[in-house]
Amino acid sequence: MSLGRAVHQKPGKLGRNAGGRGEAEPKAVRDEARTARHATGSPGREDLLAQALASANMEAAWKRVKSNRGSAGVDGLSIAGTADYLRTHWPRIRESLLDGSYRPLPVRRVQIPKPDGGVRELGIPTVTDRLIQQALLQVLQRRIDPTFSDHSYGFRPGRRAQGAPRACQGGGRLVGLVFDSTPPLAAPRVNPWLVAVDNSDNALRAVAQAARDTAETTACALHLVHVQPWLSKEAAEAELAHRGLGATARARALLDATGSPWRLHIAMGDPAERIPALAAQLQASGIVIGSRGLNMVESLLLGSVAYKVMDQSALPVMVVP
Repeated sequence: MSLGRAVHQKPGKLGRNAGGRGEAEPKAVRDEARTARHATGSPGREDLLAQALASANMEAAWKRVKSNRGSAGVDGLSIAGTADYLRTHWPRIRESLLDGSYRPLPVRRVQIPKPDGGVRELGIPTVTDRLIQQALLQVLQRRIDPTFSDHSYGFRPGRRAQGAPRACQGGGRLVGLVFDSTPPLAAPRVNPWLVAVDNSDNALRAVAQAARDTAETTACALHLVHVQPWLSKEAAEAELAHRGLGATARARALLDATGSPWRLHIAMGDPAERIPALAAQLQASGIVIGSRGLNMVESLLLGSVAYKVMDQSALPVMVVP
């Protein structure tokens, strides 16, 4: 599962606004007047390969790979060892790249311990393959990156995920984020259902029930909402996305496994107020929420969110025990 964009919401408006160092170039090359979409002609494979394998481009790629250091791959050749190897073998490798017969070697698998326990697996290509990747990146990035939206912050040179909330915050305070599934909800989608989600089993059952019901009609969209208590401006920028995505991970995984597209709204405030307000903003058909199976008296005494939502919403509310 991969997530789409995150967009900023400002107070009083719940809708979306239209909005380790790698070996990529440190700054994005921007040419808004000439994107790939408007370029005259489209270079073929041979032209792009010729640009990538040009001497000046290869020298720049080698400097980048060398400056990043890094370990040897499965061939056991370090950067210095690869330099010696390529002095003899580069003409043959270059020819195999041009005729399409080149095959990269497998990556070397290493395990890196995590601070909180467990390990993270990492695949390390050979230095030769890293050089070829970097040479291709330098050519393709200049053509493709300018066609991306200025609101895109994922895996782009000079950008990182933490910059997205700051960029879309504008002059207001960050109060919510929106994430789409991949593929996203098809448009237009009518009669959306809004499902309140947290990390509880009750919420997971509510999501499963809503997914079964909405699967009966292709016109029905499924929106998820997770509400966090109010955070400070700094904490919201640093933690809101992490907390919301963590709390909804099981629900999103369930929907991804069944092929159900979704849109996730992460907000701050009182759930009993924010959930009905968002449902009204979306013109939802109704709200689905999990319950601990409390009776009315217990719900009143314990301040049940499900009971409060039922009390405050003018829309139908489906409570799933």
